[in-house]
Amino acid sequence: MTPYIVMLMVMALCIWLEESSNSAKTKNGVFIAALLPYIILMTFKDVSVGADTMNYLHSFKAMSQYDFRQFLSFDEYGYERIEVGYKFLIWLLSRITDDGHILLLFTALISSRAMYLFIKKNATNWSLALFIFLTLGFFQFAMSGIRQTIAISIVLFGYGFIRERKLIKFSLLVMIAMLFHKSAIFFFPAYFVAGMKLNRKNISLAFVSTFLLYFVAGDLFLAAADLLEYDYNIESTNNGYIFFGLVFLITVLSIMFRKRLTDTKTSNSILITLNLISLALWTMRLVSRTAERISLYYMPYSYLTLEQIISSRKKGEKTVWMLASIILCGYLCLRRLSHQDEFSNFKFFFGSLL
Repeated sequence: MTPYIVMLMVMALCIWLEESSNSAKTKNGVFIAALLPYIILMTFKDVSVGADTMNYLHSFKAMSQYDFRQFLSFDEYGYERIEVGYKFLIWLLSRITDDGHILLLFTALISSRAMYLFIKKNATNWSLALFIFLTLGFFQFAMSGIRQTIAISIVLFGYGFIRERKLIKFSLLVMIAMLFHKSAIFFFPAYFVAGMKLNRKNISLAFVSTFLLYFVAGDLFLAAADLLEYDYNIESTNNGYIFFGLVFLITVLSIMFRKRLTDTKTSNSILITLNLISLALWTMRLVSRTAERISLYYMPYSYLTLEQIISSRKKGEKTVWMLASIILCGYLCLRRLSHQDEFSNFKFFFGSLL
């Protein structure tokens, strides 16, 4: 667990350094420093770290043996469910080296770049936003789910298109993300929902709809499986209440403080709206784990909403809120990692990437 603790300590230090800095250059340097532990742990983890890491590295090794003609016929070699964009990425990377850790490096770089730009353009305290990002689920998922992590990273670039109301560019970006994981299609409705006005009527309707979704979640997931040609049954669950409670709390706070938030940044009304989708998905997550995969496309807006709530506090209050979020989010992250064998005993990879 030591590497995780060090990562959290570095990010926590960067939060306070950034908060006390008035220099844009210093603030940017601090933010990059906060990102470095994530990149290092993602790139140099052993194959035993993460539930799917070994499978990804083994498939990279196998697929790297094919020439370009065989690459176009990967379906014949047992990779029919893997999206073509990911296959092409593997082919490109394997021209450099057959060491699968280059895939981990690529994933670390593209996801950190996406977080860097997304947070820098929309957050107030960048390191705090990153801390919330990584401790409330993204880090743990990224350590295993490479294809979807790439897809999530791609759609993060689409937030600007949502704010600027550029539907064609947004649609193209979602289509590119689907080349790496078909589930990215579920982020497409974000463009249309984001335009919802935050008045009492719409907020009430959103909460009522979320409540009703709980009762029809199973049928919706089976329909989604048919749409994406996934062969699975509904995986029921009796957990998810902690994250549901967190997103619910973020939602309630964002609505309570929405005037201050929307005064701070005009785009925050969009954040609050997208966070309502996140809440709906976590309500459905109480029925099936399937919703957790979909919610990962919307959770960044819950993370950013929480950072904006904290950063909009008055100076004295902000310190207390920041400290509380660091302690609680850090504890939750370490607790979840320690309860999973594939994460609790972190090991570094000491081989060569090239």
